[in-house]
Amino acid sequence: MTQRNLQLGEYHWSVRTYGNGPRLLIVLHGFGEDGSIFSDWADPLGDYYTILAPDLPHHGNSTAVPGADYGPQEVIRVINAILEDRKDPYALVGHSFGGRILIGIWKQLSRPPEAVWLLAPDGLATKRMGLVGKLPGSIRKWIAQRIDTGYRGWIRLARRLHRLGLLDAFSVRYMQHHLSDASKRRRLMSTWIALPHFSVNRDQLLRDAREAQSPIHLVIGKSDPLIDWELLEDWLKKWPASRLHVLDAGHNLIRAEVAEMIRQGS
Repeated sequence: MTQRNLQLGEYHWSVRTYGNGPRLLIVLHGFGEDGSIFSDWADPLGDYYTILAPDLPHHGNSTAVPGADYGPQEVIRVINAILEDRKDPYALVGHSFGGRILIGIWKQLSRPPEAVWLLAPDGLATKRMGLVGKLPGSIRKWIAQRIDTGYRGWIRLARRLHRLGLLDAFSVRYMQHHLSDASKRRRLMSTWIALPHFSVNRDQLLRDAREAQSPIHLVIGKSDPLIDWELLEDWLKKWPASRLHVLDAGHNLIRAEVAEMIRQGS
């Protein structure tokens, strides 16, 4: 593994590289992870692809100027910078929040990918978002500016709502974990503020899957606790059958069998 740093505007990007294959595989991780989660793909894919894994803002070793609000153009800029270095054919992989990002940006990149792989992408039918996902940006930023002094109150509120049966135990544990220290709070707040910039249009995604020259593969886990695939049953039936992969798995789909599917697609 090698690592390089890219300074692009207000963002300092850390990009990990695995393997040395003749094609590029640009991979985006999910929330709370970083590019190292793809390290297990170095052996099965390293001869076929050079895997480039940027850490998203406030994740891993990537940083941003405090208060910087990132959206599609910032991610497009770092991927285009990677593509500028090498003219090889490339494919895209996005897991969870990384998949949500790819849905909105892949057609805007400097040159088209050979394929797009969406692994349990966030934003299609994500559970537990509710009101949290509908708050306007101004309120999100107001909360983010005060979270360091008020996070204990939010945790107490979550526990109280749980006791009243209004909030599930998973959500309480999630808040306790991601509000437990300053770096995790920054990561959570920056991602929450960025969410509206990466909206998902399911109808447009389905049209892309059926019509785009670059094949779009959707990989889902039958027992995913974070995405309610049952809500998308009719929608999934319209997805091209050869590009829908349903695994006996949960949310983490950065697995050897997925690497094998990507390798066969090369």
